Amino acid sequence: MPDWLSFGWVTYPQWTALITFICGYFLRPLIDKWFGHRFDVKLENLRSEIRRTENALKADLEAKSIEFATLRNSALSGIAENAADLNQRRLDAISKLWKHATSNPALKKMAQATQTIRMEKAIEYAAKDGDVGDKVRRLAEFLANLGQLDNLQQFENPVSDRPFIPPEVWAHYLTYTHALYYPVAQVTLMRTGLDKRFLSDPQSVLNAIEVVLPHQKNFIAAHGVASIPHLLDELEEKLLSVIESNLKTPDTDNAILERSKNILKAITESSYNPPHGMDIPEEFKKPPNDA
Repeated sequence: MPDWLSFGWVTYPQWTALITFICGYFLRPLIDKWFGHRFDVKLENLRSEIRRTENALKADLEAKSIEFATLRNSALSGIAENAADLNQRRLDAISKLWKHATSNPALKKMAQATQTIRMEKAIEYAAKDGDVGDKVRRLAEFLANLGQLDNLQQFENPVSDRPFIPPEVWAHYLTYTHALYYPVAQVTLMRTGLDKRFLSDPQSVLNAIEVVLPHQKNFIAAHGVASIPHLLDELEEKLLSVIESNLKTPDTDNAILERSKNILKAITESSYNPPHGMDIPEEFKKPPNDA
């Protein structure tokens, strides 16, 4: 130990402790301040980085929100436009269907005129020669002129628009038009003198009418094909009622859809039988299930 540090009563370790105390007392604040400054700088840099990242995330989120809103609005706009187009197409299709069903009012007038005629008997006598046959054929000409059969207005058939027509409306349309044109076929046979063998079986039409007008089942059973002219007004009113109902609320009810299927099934069932006496050679006969 140097002599200048020795006072006799102060030892070297005591001097070391004293010097350490003095240095720590005066230097510690400086050291703390220096480390604190560096820490504050780093902390501020970290805060700035976090703010920059946060701002970038906010900007990206806003951009994505705007993009999503644009896509959503475009999608909703497209859906709305498609719905509007489909609704307009549906309205046009139903309008075309109604126009086609009622385009020739003279037909219904002629069909209703057959109410007072025993049509099956008239068709039978129209195929004969002589005065009776001539009288029946002249009656058929009168009916044909009444119905303007030679000058029927031609309108576009709505069958191409069937995908846009509610099933219930389509089923009632087919029922009405089949019922309307059955007397037309009868009058045509009377005019040409062909017998009823060339007339299709009306049972499918009668079955469909029974589904559409179930309260007329007994009347149809009692009068058969002769009941058709009497029911034309009611069938037309029923068709109009179904159209109005579907324009307000499309037919989504299961019971309505099931009834529509039954009508279509009845009206499209094939009930054709070859005319009596038509002898088809075996080599030309189709198998029973061959279309």
